[in-house]
Amino acid sequence: MSFVVVGIALNIVASRLATLTGLPGIYMDLMGTFLTALILGPWWAAATGFFTNILNGIMFSPVGIPFAIVNVAFGLLTGYAAEHGWTKTWPKTAVVFILSCLIVSFTASIIVVFLFGGATGAPQDIIVFALLSATGWGMFSSVFIADIVGKPIDMIIEYAVAFAILRALPGEYRLKTPYGKKK
Repeated sequence: MSFVVVGIALNIVASRLATLTGLPGIYMDLMGTFLTALILGPWWAAATGFFTNILNGIMFSPVGIPFAIVNVAFGLLTGYAAEHGWTKTWPKTAVVFILSCLIVSFTASIIVVFLFGGATGAPQDIIVFALLSATGWGMFSSVFIADIVGKPIDMIIEYAVAFAILRALPGEYRLKTPYGKKK
């Protein structure tokens, strides 16, 4: 359970650093959830994601609270993937990465459109409005495209840091994780 606190802290610190950059589509709020998924599995990762958004919402901005659903979905997806060996090889990890980008962008887009009318005050809102006016696409399509464009950059950084931390663990601890268990 104490590792969940570490995952939450990693998520919050990384997301605060990402906010300071002001780059559209860079959130860095899933890194601790992913690391928890690799080490403890899906339900602990889901708890990490849920409590990250609740605490982040209380401490910094309540806009983030509904996005707990995004973090929970990501934690469950990556946790089950880790338990079933889908994070042990690069090709399988690439599949999990692509699915993660799609699930995170899709669930976040639903929340942005239906709870916030298409804008949350994030830097990428400018991209959404540009897509709406230039293409004539609907609100959901514009929000999804604006999010999915930057999502791989955000996720590559998060995946890389989480795997680096995991690989830095001593071998006897790594073998006890879903990532290290043999099927």
